[in-house]
Amino acid sequence: MALTYAQHLSARRGARFHLQARIESTGDLIDETAAPVRLELHVRVVRVFRGAERLPIGTALRFCVPVVQAGQLAAPGLKHEDIDAAKRACYIEAYLDGEPSELRLVEDEFEFIAAPTEQSVLDDPQLGSATAPLVARPWWRRWF
Repeated sequence: MALTYAQHLSARRGARFHLQARIESTGDLIDETAAPVRLELHVRVVRVFRGAERLPIGTALRFCVPVVQAGQLAAPGLKHEDIDAAKRACYIEAYLDGEPSELRLVEDEFEFIAAPTEQSVLDDPQLGSATAPLVARPWWRRWF
């Protein structure tokens, strides 16, 4: 099911970790009967936007991303990538939850990137910055 902008922002703000990582290898496909399937990635952290105290640079991690195989159709509204593009990717930026030994994507909030960047590529102007603190506004300002 497709998420609203508010749900994306809430998922990003609630994530325990936000990082960029170098993809070292891909693992097995998980749940090959579903569409999209999950592809396990083995990565090494290169930049941390949130959660640096628990995930220092250089930490090896693994988690799964949704992908579709050639000729496979995914349900509308579900984020996924082509499996071949996923296997060619060198870097990923992702919002993750869980413990470092058992991480999972938060609402499939990830993007394959060409190289690490100083700023997050997932901070969408329409969503606002997920790393920026929430600013309370007076109730009369919420309508304008």
